[in-house]
Amino acid sequence: KEAEAEIKQDPNCSTAHLIAGVLYAKQSVPKLALEHLAVAAKAYPDVPKVQLTYWRVLALTGAYDKADATLQTVLTKDKSHAEPFYWLGYVQMRRPQTPEIQKKAEEYLRQALQLQPDYSPANYELANLLSQEGKQSEALPLVENAIKGNKLLDRKSTRLNSSHLV
Repeated sequence: KEAEAEIKQDPNCSTAHLIAGVLYAKQSVPKLALEHLAVAAKAYPDVPKVQLTYWRVLALTGAYDKADATLQTVLTKDKSHAEPFYWLGYVQMRRPQTPEIQKKAEEYLRQALQLQPDYSPANYELANLLSQEGKQSEALPLVENAIKGNKLLDRKSTRLNSSHLV
């Protein structure tokens, strides 16, 4: 509420837009989150965390092309973190599947895991991709890593059917 009040007083207050955008994203109100995060991302083009927050909401709401462009900007500044590569793989996996797109998704996810081997979301997404390709023996250790690294994941919450992995 305080961020919204500040925005009413000063519509150009990028900090208030950032706070409002993050709060709306956490409350699963994507339209308002994107509206505020777009202002914040424009105001803070050199702050990777702000760009990633904006990009994450774009990706989760299906705005893949816009998300791709924003993330590529983040990667031109810093390629040392797993999260941007994970989100690129995430987006590729949600596009219409072709062998080229699947290959790109796998490359991005493997890059994320090269940078941070215990990164649960990347382990999970790569396991999902490999399982879809019939590579269950490669997928199983990744699912186990995802579960081990993320206490919120359990065998019931993964979309991978264990029968596909044996």
